[in-house]
Amino acid sequence: MSMVYTNRMVCNLPVEVIDQDHTTSSRQLIRQLNATAKIAIETYDILEQEAQRDLGWRKLFAVIIMPVDLEKKILHSENIVVPMYGDATNWLANS
Repeated sequence: MSMVYTNRMVCNLPVEVIDQDHTTSSRQLIRQLNATAKIAIETYDILEQEAQRDLGWRKLFAVIIMPVDLEKKILHSENIVVPMYGDATNWLANS
């Protein structure tokens, strides 16, 4: 648990991204997420149930799901819901 405080700030928290869309838009969004200092994307292809299990065991701090038809909805200017599950036991990591 003390690893998140290594540099006196929270950075490189392991986050799983499940890409169900597999489009240019979803990959671009994943790259932008991975470019932030606070999170480190772990893998891209994992079952949602496995990711939720790893979240429960605190191997991950969050799971983000790029939904099916993400790019289609972006191109049609529709509302998009990107589901995210987080480990709220550590307030600092989730703020």
